[in-house]
Amino acid sequence: MNILLAKFRFFINSSGNSAGSYMDDYWHVVVRQKEIVLKTLKFTALIVTLAMLFGFTAALAGAIEVNGDIRYRTFMDNRDFDSDTEAYNWSEMRSRVNLSASSGDNLNFFMQMQDSRTIGAESSVIADNGMYSMHQAYFTYSPCEVSSFMAGKFALGLHNERLVGKVGWSNVGRTFEGFVYNRDFGMFDLTFLGTQLDEVVTTEGLNNDTKLMGFNFALPQFDFFTYWAYDELEASDFSLMTLGMYRKHAFGAMDYEFMGAYQMGSYVADVDVAAMMIFGEFGYTLANNARVAFLMDYTSGDDATDATEFGGFNNLFYTGHKFRGAMDYFVGDNDEGLMDMAFKFNYPVNDAWGLSAAAHMFTLVEVAEDAEDALGNELDFTATYTDGAFKWTNGLSMFMAGDADVPGYSSSTGDNSMWFFSQFSAGF
Repeated sequence: MNILLAKFRFFINSSGNSAGSYMDDYWHVVVRQKEIVLKTLKFTALIVTLAMLFGFTAALAGAIEVNGDIRYRTFMDNRDFDSDTEAYNWSEMRSRVNLSASSGDNLNFFMQMQDSRTIGAESSVIADNGMYSMHQAYFTYSPCEVSSFMAGKFALGLHNERLVGKVGWSNVGRTFEGFVYNRDFGMFDLTFLGTQLDEVVTTEGLNNDTKLMGFNFALPQFDFFTYWAYDELEASDFSLMTLGMYRKHAFGAMDYEFMGAYQMGSYVADVDVAAMMIFGEFGYTLANNARVAFLMDYTSGDDATDATEFGGFNNLFYTGHKFRGAMDYFVGDNDEGLMDMAFKFNYPVNDAWGLSAAAHMFTLVEVAEDAEDALGNELDFTATYTDGAFKWTNGLSMFMAGDADVPGYSSSTGDNSMWFFSQFSAGF
């Protein structure tokens, strides 16, 4: 009877695989159930451990704050520049639970558990192949009113996230592991960060971790910053330093945001990096609270004329989706460099609805002689409905290819591409 029941469940929950003998199907289900039980036990153990840890904290501070959110998003993806192929449809979901507590007035704790999954990716409806993780876990200690120290695993968005960002659009998101120290000196503010990007031990037993260090000097008008990414092994030639300035200001109905950065260092021996990035956005808010803006995002490219010098700018850990169009064709680095000029429009229709639009024009910076540089134009439209902690966002984008190929595609000889998403999010 148990074998027949297992057989019945197997056929209901299978994804089209052929069935073998009754015993094979039975043991298939048994193995899958064992995997589910193990995953459930692991996650339960994690929850219990967290509850115990925060129980001790609660005993000291008297309270634990719990909040979180669930985000469900579905896509219609036809970004291959081929109108003869059918659009690819899929959905994904991200769930987060946040726990925060404090001990005294100067010690705070934060933990964020996350589950990220592609809907339908499980091998059957009784399987669970989601990605559970401790997305964030850190404490913040403030020895005095003007300084703070944070250590652990944390999401980090610096300035406008043009170089270091959280990538909130991602179904997983980006986190760093390390520490951040901040000190307010009154006339200026200093921030220092130290993070480890990976843990590597060579075959010779030598440590070759990759580090990211950062320093920000904030004045009332400008921020001056430095990021240094490097390999710890002395024999490695990877060492990339980024020096820059950031400024954001509003006056009356006008506003602007600017960031400029210069990179130097090396990726390999005998090749020096000399690259730059310029970002600027200038906006104007109308009487009805609608905002129009012009954006320019420039990264230098390598002209390939000098083998001892590389001129392509490395975008580090930026939130590319925020800047270079919703279709994400250009979120990666490219040796040729990129110029993006865009017009943006945002209109709050009422307390519930908001509309936005953007028109991008993408161009390569460095190309071979007689080669094309026009990548194409992208139009992005978004409508958002908000009702308290519930939000519904819909986006539609179209890319009209130019004479130069979009990286990874034969777009110059292809058709226009389309992309659509609908996203629901709810928080508590």
